[in-house]
Amino acid sequence: MLVALGMFLVGVIGCIVVLSGQGLEEAEKWASVVGVFVSAGVGVAGLVLGWLALRQPAATAGSAPVSVTRTGPAVARGPGSRANTGVSGVASGGSTVARSGAAEAEDGGRANTGIENS
Repeated sequence: MLVALGMFLVGVIGCIVVLSGQGLEEAEKWASVVGVFVSAGVGVAGLVLGWLALRQPAATAGSAPVSVTRTGPAVARGPGSRANTGVSGVASGGSTVARSGAAEAEDGGRANTGIENS
């Protein structure tokens, strides 16, 4: 990155030196020509990036696989309480739970140690 920055600075300084040796009208003509090529290059780069972005699938919530490993214990006490040491929600294919902790439910609670799609 430092090399690219150095090359950029050398290029800018070189342009300043060359254009300062020209008259005002010649420097203005050169700046216009360079501006056309720079803007055309930026436009093409924008089109390419836009095309690449359209080709990528849109990320949605819960679409990525989830991996849960080595969780601790959890206890749900009382009605409506929940204990979860795995994955709860929308889990996609490829989601894994390994060596999860113990989930214990008491007095009407819910416990989950694996994958619970809700």
